Amino acid sequence: MYLRISQRFLLQSLVILLSIGLPVLPSYSSESENAGPSGFDKLTVGKSTYYKVRVNTVTPEAITIFHSKGITKVPISQLPPDLQKAFNFDPEESANYLQEQRQRSQLAVAERQRLRKAAQARSSERDSAICFKSLTIHSSCKSRWIFDQESGSYL
Repeated sequence: MYLRISQRFLLQSLVILLSIGLPVLPSYSSESENAGPSGFDKLTVGKSTYYKVRVNTVTPEAITIFHSKGITKVPISQLPPDLQKAFNFDPEESANYLQEQRQRSQLAVAERQRLRKAAQARSSERDSAICFKSLTIHSSCKSRWIFDQESGSYL
């Protein structure tokens, strides 16, 4: 079996980590680990019914669940009252959390727009610099002629 040096290094590292008992894959924890039950055989929310449910993430506003057909984010406000209590649901805290998330999102959008405009400005500066490098202004006569070096003609 012929392996490149980098592949061999990765394989050896994996073997070493497994042999000393360190976890190879990262473990992900929910935002609120001890809040509410961790799973259900069946969960009905409104008209939707989910089977083999495992709670992945709990936020003040929603829970993210893995179920037999995929992943779903369910607002805690739509859960039955006993589950709302189990997940420590507070409508005010939920509203504050949603407002904070909207503000973060708006700030992120504004930052992306600012970065995009800055990149466009740098790009247009580069384009104009390239354009001026290829043009030479000749002032040998009364009216100035511009010589385009790329096309070899006067403008």
